Amino acid sequence: MLVGRRAYREDMANRLTRRRFEAKNIVRRYIDEVTFQVSKQLKDRLRIVQRTARDHFTSIADELHRSLAESVLAAKQAAGSYSDEQDKRVALLKGQLQQLEQLHSGLPAVQALPTAEVRRAVTR
Repeated sequence: MLVGRRAYREDMANRLTRRRFEAKNIVRRYIDEVTFQVSKQLKDRLRIVQRTARDHFTSIADELHRSLAESVLAAKQAAGSYSDEQDKRVALLKGQLQQLEQLHSGLPAVQALPTAEVRRAVTR
C-alpha cells in the first residue's frame, strides 16, 4: 500500500509538472502571438502616419514651389517691363536731346534776324 501510495503521488506530481509545463508553453505561445499582432499593428499604423505626413508635407512643398515659381516669374516680368519702359524713356529723351541740339544749332541764325521777325516766328 505504501508503494502504491508513493507511485500514485509521484504520478500526480508528474502530471501536475507536465500540466504546468504545458500551461507555460501555451502562455508563451499566446504572448508571442500577442506580441506579433501588436508589432504588426504598430508597423501598419506607423506606415499610415508616415504616408499621411509625407502626403501633407509634399502638398505644402508643392504649394510653396508653385508660389515661389509664380513670384520669380512675376519678378522677371516686372524687371523686363521696367527695362522696356527704361528703354522707351531713353529713346524719348534722345529724341528730345536731338530736337534741343537742332534748336541750339539754329540759334545763331535766329540771333542774326531782326527782333520783329523773331516775334512773328515765335507767335506762329
